[in-house]
Amino acid sequence: VTATELLATRPRRPSAGSSLQAGLLRLVDVLGNPSPHVLQRVADAAIELTGAESAGVSVLERGEGKPTIRWHAVAGALRDRLWSVMPANCSPCGLAIERRASQLFRFPTRHFQPLAEIAPKLVEFLATPFQSDDIEGVVWITSASDSTAFGPDDQDALESLARVAAAGCRLHTLIDELQRNGRRKDEFLAVLSHEMRNPLSAMTNAVRYLTTPGTTAREGDRQRAV
Repeated sequence: VTATELLATRPRRPSAGSSLQAGLLRLVDVLGNPSPHVLQRVADAAIELTGAESAGVSVLERGEGKPTIRWHAVAGALRDRLWSVMPANCSPCGLAIERRASQLFRFPTRHFQPLAEIAPKLVEFLATPFQSDDIEGVVWITSASDSTAFGPDDQDALESLARVAAAGCRLHTLIDELQRNGRRKDEFLAVLSHEMRNPLSAMTNAVRYLTTPGTTAREGDRQRAV
């Protein structure tokens, strides 16, 4: 099933380098204005740059049970499978993360049972892992025809897109942290405002009383004590 060695034996496309450069330049704007859709833009770019039938970005999730792979972005023929989940040890993405290198799979359903329900049957699955702080994920492309065979240009494209995906995840993590800090600050100020309301009201009333004509000395002393 694993056929990564075939990548080096397949020919390159003459215009692949310039296409990759143009595609990555378009993604620069996405990182300049990060949004929750950045991973979907990476998946769309993967199809544009490789001609694959489907592409996506999956993320490793570690819960209380066994690690799983969730498809966070999908483009092309498999887009209706967005948010699909499968055990990491039964997924080509899980194996790519484990090996920390691009992996090409031929007829992956022979080994990865969760992919068997996909129609038409997958012929090739190319996966490139990335890591951003504590987030581990994979950019992948698929073909369902022998006429679409992935080569070194496709590997180069996925490795570049994997770096974009990692940068996008890092930016979102930073933005989320800043937003959480902002919310904590707002909550603190709200509590402080509430707790200060009663003593400030008493002080305001005391000052107002002191400025009222006819205030006795004794009453003035009491209000100054407040």
